[in-house]
Amino acid sequence: MLDDYHIAIKRLKQAFGLDAKDVETVISALFPDKIFPYTVWEQGYILLFNDYVLKKIKDLKKGWNSSFPTFDPCEHDIPQLHIYSDRIISFLRDISSIVLASDIEDGLNDITRYIYEKNGIDFHDDIKTLLNGLSCLEPEVGIRPFGFRWNLVIYLEEFQHIIKEKEIFLASFNFSFIAEMFIDTISVNKRDAVKHLLKCGHLLKREVKGISAEYVNMIEAMPDHPYEETPIELALPLEAVPAGPPTSSMREDASASPLTITLSSQWATKKPNEICALIQNEGHDAPVMAYYLLEKKRLNKTSIGKVLSKFLQLKPSEDDSGSTYRRRTKKFLEDAKAFTITFA
Repeated sequence: MLDDYHIAIKRLKQAFGLDAKDVETVISALFPDKIFPYTVWEQGYILLFNDYVLKKIKDLKKGWNSSFPTFDPCEHDIPQLHIYSDRIISFLRDISSIVLASDIEDGLNDITRYIYEKNGIDFHDDIKTLLNGLSCLEPEVGIRPFGFRWNLVIYLEEFQHIIKEKEIFLASFNFSFIAEMFIDTISVNKRDAVKHLLKCGHLLKREVKGISAEYVNMIEAMPDHPYEETPIELALPLEAVPAGPPTSSMREDASASPLTITLSSQWATKKPNEICALIQNEGHDAPVMAYYLLEKKRLNKTSIGKVLSKFLQLKPSEDDSGSTYRRRTKKFLEDAKAFTITFA
């Protein structure tokens, strides 16, 4: 669910035997640029919360204006975990009144399987109560068209009645289990998190997926440095890179390498297509867009391929597995290695 450069807090707890205070210290040390509160949740529901579905919901439920939470690093001076978890709960409560319980179940299963390496066993009773309560209020439904499962033969009046019934159930349902598991789902920069823990005297207690003894030894051997990303190194000779107009960052810094690109970290709070438009306005193409969406927006390769295919009006993929999108994204990311990309 996460790439090789990021790790969920739960995995850190397992690997280093961390308690609640240790976790709080790690998050505070990496805040704001190295923590990603919503990434795991967004990956769990990325196929459900797409533009088509949200537009369909707004058409059927007038006045509905919910959207997936975004993390703004500049919003608070210190991490506000209760606010972040409340936003996830609020969104789940809104979306659960409209989509099928099975869709909510799919997302929760993906998240708990990644975080706890099993399907929700830590919160089995809470999840079962939620899903059972929603399911009993839903009518028979047809095949899901484009990710939206309500059968088109359901009349608007009946649809609104179902929504109302589910809203009543959800208003009284206790989502505290989401708040309890939320901190485990927060993802952080893996390298800097492990470096911080080693510097604070923590030792690796057990290997977990993503953190091996070999990886910890490699991090321990690295020299101390501020918490900053290592830019992509130049991978292609200058003559292999297509010529293009100088970017704004190049014009501002005459001493910079002609292959250095500086992008705004603040764009990460915007929607993927808006980010692509901003990058395009700076004079950059798909490779830079793909790198930004991966590093700052935390999208997976399939999602990046879909975003860029739509934005650039490329031929759509007919591969249901998403392999075409992943191959396309992989090619863009390989091309991005021709640049040194930094964030300001």
